[in-house]
Formats: sequence, structure tokens, C-alpha cells
Amino acid sequence: IWTDRVGGELFTKSRISGVINWELSPEFVSKIGAALGAALGTDGGPLVISRDPDRASQITARALFCGAMSAGLDVEDLRIAPIPTVRQYLAKNPKKAGVHIRKSPYYPNKQDLIFFNGDGTDLPTKVCRKIEQLVMREGIPRAEYEKLGRLTRPAGIIEDYRRRILEHIDIGAIRRAKFKIVMDYQFGAAAQVMPPIHERVGAEVLALNAYVDPNHLTKTREEREQGFRQLAAVVKTLGADVGFAIDPVGERLTICDDEGNIYQDNKLLYLVTKLYLMHHTPETIAVPISATMGVNFLARDRGVRVVHTRDEHLAMMEAALNPEIPYVGGTRGGFIFTNFGFACDAMFAAMKILELLARTNKPLSEIAEDMPDFKWVELKVQCPWHAKGRVMRRLIEYTEDKAREVIDGVRVIRSNAWVLVLPDAEFPVFHLVAEGKTEKDARDIAEEYAELIEKWQREE
Repeated sequence: IWTDRVGGELFTKSRISGVINWELSPEFVSKIGAALGAALGTDGGPLVISRDPDRASQITARALFCGAMSAGLDVEDLRIAPIPTVRQYLAKNPKKAGVHIRKSPYYPNKQDLIFFNGDGTDLPTKVCRKIEQLVMREGIPRAEYEKLGRLTRPAGIIEDYRRRILEHIDIGAIRRAKFKIVMDYQFGAAAQVMPPIHERVGAEVLALNAYVDPNHLTKTREEREQGFRQLAAVVKTLGADVGFAIDPVGERLTICDDEGNIYQDNKLLYLVTKLYLMHHTPETIAVPISATMGVNFLARDRGVRVVHTRDEHLAMMEAALNPEIPYVGGTRGGFIFTNFGFACDAMFAAMKILELLARTNKPLSEIAEDMPDFKWVELKVQCPWHAKGRVMRRLIEYTEDKAREVIDGVRVIRSNAWVLVLPDAEFPVFHLVAEGKTEKDARDIAEEYAELIEKWQREE
């Protein structure tokens, strides 16, 4: 099955994705577990495994237990837990490695296995490749009876995580603000984590979708947008100060202001960055290469340097490990406040935003009033796998004398617009993201480079 992928590669970065019970059958997942044990060795602590509430994830977790333990690796089963909680646990209690199993948020018949290093960061590429090589061959080493792994289920992880959040926010400021908030948990495990925190800070909370339901972990774009419209309607009806939607794995955030306006992606990045810079004056912040120009304007006005990262969570985490960078903002609803952690955490971000909002003493809608009305255009251009390398070479040559950044793909910059050209790592396609002062500016530069990609792939 896996040889149909480019080079037969199993991993995409530190993730394995596949069709439930076919590509990721229990037999194959057990083999992955055994390969993990063989690749990592059995010294230095157990393998930590967590999952979402989907029944397929439960089956996959059991298969992974069996494979890892058969190779002599001890296993800690965290059961249902949000990803940020697992990363925090590993950061404070280093283990051999970790795996989180979730149903795909985009494809109802697919599943993701997300691999962590022993400290909670993503599993290094060289280890992923070693696991891959072991899986693709026969005869993975197994342990003798006396050295079989053991299964344990540690307690108190969620309580420790809550305590750390409360230690890193200004509880008094939030209490004095007497916020009325709406929380949409999107049927994820954050619903089991957040209520005691809200109680401690004295917030009046109306919770939506506040129970774990495996039937709602995958949503279409329209279903997600409908959920945000519902959040906005409830916020306006109740006269709430703010609404938050936390994705099912607890990493990404969407915000609704007091007037019912929804903030996602780059608009959310601008808003949270502005809030942060109103109360902090760091020398440097980091954002992905696809971030809005508005962030650069905010930072420039305050004498703050902006570092661009690749457009992926791993690169954001790498930036967060730099002691000179206290804040990393993402373009997909992920935020890292590095005094608390090194990875995107929507649960902590929501509480930190409440703290910043309390210290500002202004409605969120008023803070957002000066948001630039830049326009965005996104295009996809199909490109056969064999032509991708040629297209990238031609793109590098073509833009050599132009203002550009090559941190991730190629970002071409003009006075009125920019375009980012990114080859997809999993599909035969190029993604083009453009931002302009007008929609015409953005569309013109995006279509210009789309036409060039189509031209270059036809060349011999």
C-alpha cells in the first residue's frame, strides 16, 4: 500500500496518516509499534501513548501497545488527552517518546499518528526514517519473555496541566474583569480540562459542545463555518465579552468579539499580536512566512523585530525554543507563549488572551478597529510529481533578482502585494497564497505565478 507514495515514504514530517483499518490496520500499526521499540531501544523510559475519543483510535492505541511491548518497550497509556497536555507532560517528565492517535480533522475515513520526542517536541526526522526502514523490512527484533514491556496508566496529568496554566496567568486581573465568555469545545477533550480553570478565575461561562463525541471530530469547511456562526450568535445574544472555539485536539483557536465578529487565521494573528504588543515589548517575535503584512506594521511601529519561520508547526516550535523569542504567532489559530510552553496550545492561549484583554480594559471589537483590510487570494496549481523539482528550480532562477524570501517555498515581495509559492509535501500540487493592498493586487500576482508554474511544468 505504502509504496504508492513518493519513494514509499511512511512519514510526513513526524506524522503517519492513512485510511482507518486498511492502510492503518491493527496488524500494520502493531508493526509500527515494534519498529518504534527497535529503533529507540528499551533503555531511558517508557513510550507515552494518548488518543482522541474515536473508537478507531482506541483500536489503534491497543495495536500500538502490543507492538511496542513485544519489542520490550514499556508503555504509559494516557488515554484520552488533548495534544498540548501530552506535550506538557513530556516536557516536565521526559520519556522515551510519545505518540498521539487522532481521527483526521479533514477526512472521515483517515487517522493520524503524531510522534513526539521524549521531551514533547516532534520526533526527529532521522528517527522517523529509522522506524520507516524497520517497518518496510521483515524480521523486526522482538524481546524475550523476561524483557517484554509493561503497561501503566499514570494519574494526575490533567490536574498538573491545570495547575501550570494557573501559575502562568494573572488570576487577579481576570477575576476583576468579571468576564462573560462563551466556550465552544467542538466536542474535544478540552471540555474535560477547562471548566475548573474558569471557575478559579471567576469567569461566567456558557459552554457549547462541551462533551466528548467521536462522531463530531471530523468536519467539513461548511460545518466548521456553521459552528462559528452559532458561536457569534450566542455571543451577541448573551452580550458576552468574547467567545472562543478550541479545536478537538486543543491546539488551534478561533475568537469571536463582543459584536459577533469572527477572527481566524491571519486576522486572528493580527489581533492577538496587537494585544500582546500592547502589554509586552520584546526585541523579537516570530511568525510564519505566510503571515499578514499587518504584523510587520505592528512590530515596526513598536520597534520589534519579526523573524519569519517555515509555514508549519515544527518551525514555530523551533523558534519557540529560542530564549530571545517570547511569542510565536501562527496563521492557522496556533499560538505559543514561550514562558509556558514550546508548542501551540489553544487552552493556554485562551486564558492568556483573557488576561491581556483584562489588562487592556477595552472591548475586543474596539481593539480590532484598526485592523488593515488587506485582501487574500489562494490558488492551487496541479503539478505532476516528476515536474515539481524542475518547477522549483525555474522559480528560484526566475526570482533571483527580485525581492524574495526562500525560508519555505519562495515568497516574492512587491510594494503592493506578495505571493508565497509552496510545493505540497503530500500531493502533486503547488499552493499559492497572495496578499495585497487590494484584491486586484493579490489576484494579479497570484495568477502571474500560477501561469508560470503551468508553463514550467510543460517544459522538457
